[in-house]
Amino acid sequence: MTLDGKAILLHGGAIALAASALILLALRLNPRLFLKHFPRKVIEAQPPLSRAETAAGYWLALPLFLVLVGGPIASTLIVAGGKGTPQDPLSLWVHAFLVGMVFNLFDWIVLDEGLLGIGKPRWALPPGMALEDVTPFEHGRHFADFLKGVIFCAVVALIASGAAIAAAALGWSGGSEL
Repeated sequence: MTLDGKAILLHGGAIALAASALILLALRLNPRLFLKHFPRKVIEAQPPLSRAETAAGYWLALPLFLVLVGGPIASTLIVAGGKGTPQDPLSLWVHAFLVGMVFNLFDWIVLDEGLLGIGKPRWALPPGMALEDVTPFEHGRHFADFLKGVIFCAVVALIASGAAIAAAALGWSGGSEL
């Protein structure tokens, strides 16, 4: 198995940067869009999401989905088309998985544990909530979300490696040298 560590870190870092920017922008503009990620007592203290908030959540989900799914697929297609890059299905799957995991690890360690768990910015709280309402920080729940992310990355990697294999079968030789 041959992997291109530079491509994994470069592409994964770009995905992490783009996805984190989208998440932080949405969180800054309206923390209520992330209500399901708050402790039960915060959720119960907030009114249900309005129609406009629900629509905004869908508008956020679309570019985030494109980054988190399209990014590993594009990365895998790029490395599959380059010279001296992995062509076997396992290498392609591992590449796509690791590219996605760069964001998953960044999200858990930097955004969840670092920013929200340690930093506890007031701007990330829904209206009317105080830091005491989100204390203690639920480390276990964020780790469980990380594990869900591992499964998500595995599924996306399966799609990405399948896309690269299908593209190769169709004679596609795109890609770029990194």
